Amino acid sequence: SDPLDLGEALWITHWYPDEQWAKTITSKSLQALEELWQHGDFQESLNRRLAFREFGTTIGIQVNDKAGEIWKDRINEIHNLWLPHLYKRDKDISPVMFCTSLRPGVVSRHYLT
Repeated sequence: SDPLDLGEALWITHWYPDEQWAKTITSKSLQALEELWQHGDFQESLNRRLAFREFGTTIGIQVNDKAGEIWKDRINEIHNLWLPHLYKRDKDISPVMFCTSLRPGVVSRHYLT
């Protein structure tokens, strides 16, 4: 249950909303993310977390229509937490993932419609 992998799964499945396999993976991914949140994985010390992995989560959640409203506040919390730390580690990918998470529509299937 890795946040980046779960976010990527949500991003992939949002392209196939009517496919049963995508519905199953979406449901399991959202359940796993909720368990990670409840377990406190997103509240651990920053030195035990990676910004780009969490932004992968927030991107997937934002483009997938099945993610619940509760995640909107959580995404804002994650963004606000990492903003002052974007260039402290993994500065080649974290800022890019952060910007994508701020504007996830560019990687959404709805972008050109």
